[in-house]
Amino acid sequence: MNWVRRSLSTKKTSGFTLIEVLIAIVVVGIIAAIVTVNWASFLRYQNLRRESVSVWRELSSLKARALNEDVEFVVSFPAHNHYDIDTSGVTISQRSLTDGIHFSQNPTVGGVAAIDPPQDSWTDDDLTVRPDNIEAFTTGKIYLHDNNRVFCIVKREDRTTLQLFYWDGDEWEEM
Repeated sequence: MNWVRRSLSTKKTSGFTLIEVLIAIVVVGIIAAIVTVNWASFLRYQNLRRESVSVWRELSSLKARALNEDVEFVVSFPAHNHYDIDTSGVTISQRSLTDGIHFSQNPTVGGVAAIDPPQDSWTDDDLTVRPDNIEAFTTGKIYLHDNNRVFCIVKREDRTTLQLFYWDGDEWEEM
């Protein structure tokens, strides 16, 4: 009889209770939801950044190409999601942007208009790339944006190259 009492009183308790397991599952679920939302936002930003840098590089490379081939290129933005490169009135390249990314004159981010760099927009006037090392690009700008972020490619009067900027919500940062 003592043996039975001793075995009952010395019963080992190990493992987790059901409540502890449920709390752990809820905490892991909350953390997973937060990470998923942030990860999706990060992927959208990287996609827009990659697309903006790609367009900037392609437009910038036209300067060397115009000098090498001694031709003038005209880049037009006929729709909000693609652009055409023409020379001598013939379209030599058409490029579409990734879904969800657009060109525009005055984008809004989260319902608020981004501050406008002081330049004319290439959506009104085409970007012309001349075979001239000093004034190869016409002055202007074009925005690339999704619903949350804005990049801007700008040719300023005091510069001979195209610049790429990112709107961080407060100010333009050069990339």
